Amino acid sequence: MQIREMMFENAPVCFNKTVCTGLSITNEDISELCKKMKSIAVKHCKTEEEKAEVKDVTKSQLISWGILTEREEKILTTNAYALLTGTSEILTKYNAEYLKGKQEMFL
Repeated sequence: MQIREMMFENAPVCFNKTVCTGLSITNEDISELCKKMKSIAVKHCKTEEEKAEVKDVTKSQLISWGILTEREEKILTTNAYALLTGTSEILTKYNAEYLKGKQEMFL
C-alpha cells in the first residue's frame, strides 16, 4: 500500500487520471454518462435561464477532464471514472487498504 502511495506522490500524473485496469467501457456507457452528467447539472440549476445554458457533455470533455483517457485509438477508463460511477471493486479494495492504515486517526 505504501509503495502505491509513493508511486503517485512524485509522479507527473495523479491517481484519478491513472487507467483503471480491468474496467472496460462501451460507446453506450459513455453516452449514458454524458446524459447523466448533463441531467444532474440541469437539476442543480436554480433558474430556467441557467438550465438553458447547460451544454451537452461530450466524450472529448470526459477525456480532457481525465475521466476517460485515449491510448492507441482506444478509450480507457480512469480511476476518476470508477470513482464517479462507483463501478470498480479495485477502488473499494484500495480505499479499504488505505483506511486500514489510517484507522488510528479515528480512534
